[in-house]
Amino acid sequence: SKGVPDVFLNGTLDRVQGAFDGTGSTKTRLEQAIAPLLMQNTFYAIEPVVNKTETGYKISATIARLGKSDGSNILVKAVVVSEEDQTYHRRVVKLISKSNVISHISAGEIKEIDFPEYQPENQNPASVVYFITSEDETLVYQCRKVELE
Repeated sequence: SKGVPDVFLNGTLDRVQGAFDGTGSTKTRLEQAIAPLLMQNTFYAIEPVVNKTETGYKISATIARLGKSDGSNILVKAVVVSEEDQTYHRRVVKLISKSNVISHISAGEIKEIDFPEYQPENQNPASVVYFITSEDETLVYQCRKVELE
């Protein structure tokens, strides 16, 4: 049987236990923990760009700084995840690409980020998860997932 793992939001203080004997479903407890986070403003947007090539996929992204203040010291990451048909490795990270550190991005500024081409080893379904993080990768400011076709 499958269990529900513990979920950590913003570190160990916002932990939602998967195994729980009290009242309330796991879904209800997760909704209560996530609700305040969903109300926060986001200051970045990601527009994924994936183009199929003869040998794989060209991965890039357009990012924008939203709001009225500038941003600094961010990374943009693209993580390719393949859905494997194995008992213990259902999803496997196939590629992690990072941009150079973006030391400054002005309010309203748009930047294009290119990543290395992804050349799949097999025909398993895959997706790309894009992240905008702090330079030390401890904060995730925005993320977005796109399926490869």
